[in-house]
Order: sequence, then structure tokens, then C-alpha cells
Amino acid sequence: MQEKTIYKSVKKVILLLTSATLSLFLYSCSQQPETSNMLAGKNYSMYILGKDGKEYIVETNSLDSGKILPEQQGAMLDAKAMDRDIIVKDGSYYHLNRKKAKLSKYNVQKDSLHTVASIPLKDFSIENYLWVGKDSLLLTGLDIKGFKQAKYVLIETGKMDLLSSGSLAIPQPSGKLTSMSIGFVELRKNHFFVGYTYHQQLSSSNYTTSDTTYIAELGYPQMNLLKIDKDTRSTYPGA
Repeated sequence: MQEKTIYKSVKKVILLLTSATLSLFLYSCSQQPETSNMLAGKNYSMYILGKDGKEYIVETNSLDSGKILPEQQGAMLDAKAMDRDIIVKDGSYYHLNRKKAKLSKYNVQKDSLHTVASIPLKDFSIENYLWVGKDSLLLTGLDIKGFKQAKYVLIETGKMDLLSSGSLAIPQPSGKLTSMSIGFVELRKNHFFVGYTYHQQLSSSNYTTSDTTYIAELGYPQMNLLKIDKDTRSTYPGA
């Protein structure tokens, strides 16, 4: 959808204008032996815009001190195929290529990201993600064609197997409302909460947002809708 493309492009421009901005991904909060870190990856991963205008993933065990040169120490990303919307856990990286309709798992090897495995993921645009287990990744998203249908995918990331998938029983936009966004997700035991809102397209390059935030409560893992709450004091719930 054009407004989503524009919105994402604006966010990327802001990132590129601030080269010092780093996206830090914490692999583990616990101290581990150095040998364990070498096997599972470093403690931290940084998404960095280098002085050469290219984008890199750089891994390190400490942020206390030192100097990092992404052009020499980082794994360069293919900006046409990958953006900062990378999911990282325990030394592995996950990225959805919507054009190829597949989710891939990567590891850093020397100066590049090496594809470990891939899984088909058709008509799916990731809105949010949640690790519901050590190797269980729950993705929530929307259909690519209209951003109207809320969907989910549960993946076992060890072997990259699809465990379950389907549509979420959340009402699609109607009337003047033409699309929707999922802002946050949270799992509390067997209750899955999804915060979302709706949008209205005003023109080919402009849209507005509903004045209401909705929170759907679903049973997990069945994903059956239990109830929907709404609040007009806020809108477009953030992640």
C-alpha cells in the first residue's frame, strides 16, 4: 500500500541522516563463557550506517570501550533486499523478503550474512513479532494486497518449520476506513493481546488514522477471539 511505503521510506531517511544512530539488539542478559559466545554469537549486534553510505551488521561482546570500524569488521547488507526490520536472537538473524515471499534465517560468516534456511511466507507483511519460546517465533502481520486482514504465523526457528498459521478473528476495516495497523502484541499465559487501529486513505500519498485504539484478546494457541476493548484516548498504539 502506497502510504505504508512512504511511511517506511521516511523512517529510513531519518535513520540515514543520523549515522550515529545504532539499533542495538541484546542477545542475552546473562553472562556466558567466551566459548559459548563464540558458538552462539556475540552479546550485541548493531545495525550501522558506515561512512561509505552502506549498511552493516556489527557484532561485539562489549560496549564498554573500544573502536569499531563497520567497513572492516561488519557484515555488509544488501540494502535492496534487506532493511533494519531484522529480527535477531542468539546469533541468528531473520528477515522477510516480501517480493520473494519467504522468511530467511541468517548467520554472520566473515564479512557477510550467510543464509541458513528459508520458509515460504506468502501474502504476509510483518507488523510485530514475539518470542513465545526459545525457538518459537510468533509473527503477526497483515495481507500485502490491502493491509486489511490480520494474520499470524508460528515458526520453529531451529529447523525453520511452520507450526501453525492463519487469520486472526479481528474485524477488517469498513466504511471510510481502508486499512489497519498492529501496534503491539503481548502473551500472558494462554491469553494473546493484540493492539491495533484503523486508517483512512485520503489520497494516493496521504492517509489519516482513527481516533480509537483497539485491543483484541484471543485464546492462545487456538487464536480464538475472546473479546475486544477500545479506548478513544489514544490512537495508533506503538510497539
